Amino acid sequence: MRIFIAVLVLIFSFQSWTKADGVTDLEIEGMSIGDSLLDFMDESEMYYLFLYEDKSFKTTYYDKPKIYDAIQISVKSDDKNYIIHNISAKIYYNKNYNDCLKNKKEITESFKSIIGSNAKTQSENNIKRSFDPTGNSTWSYYAFYFADGSAAQVFCTDWSEELLKSKSYVDELKAALYSIEFSNFLLNDK
Repeated sequence: MRIFIAVLVLIFSFQSWTKADGVTDLEIEGMSIGDSLLDFMDESEMYYLFLYEDKSFKTTYYDKPKIYDAIQISVKSDDKNYIIHNISAKIYYNKNYNDCLKNKKEITESFKSIIGSNAKTQSENNIKRSFDPTGNSTWSYYAFYFADGSAAQVFCTDWSEELLKSKSYVDELKAALYSIEFSNFLLNDK
């Protein structure tokens, strides 16, 4: 796990010698908000899910991650250029939430070193996940909000034993980048 963190810190460290002014200055596995998904995948490899009720964005999974266990990418449903608006990279932890929290801290520190004071931040720990009807799942996050409206977030989810068993959920760390438009969409999504 230490090798993973060292590689991750190096990747984030070499992105830029200046501080990030917005989420487009950040990368996850070489991908940035505003890039075309076609630079990373062929159209035939894109299998979309509509995770949002109004279907203005569609999401696919990038099946060639090098560092993360899974990466989901969202683009506008009607965009023929497949411009990336969201990148959410996940690492799964089998009942090892403490390791998740340690790695969240490492990734957050890497983001801080790239972003500097160019974003407002918010952090909370052990908040109840509203998605879990049992009320026993929690999550801890650190978020960066840029002046242009874009955002980055790192969080860990500790799913309840009930969901781990009944739905086969796995505790996870997620590092996510959100375009201005996607951030606004999420704020207004009902």
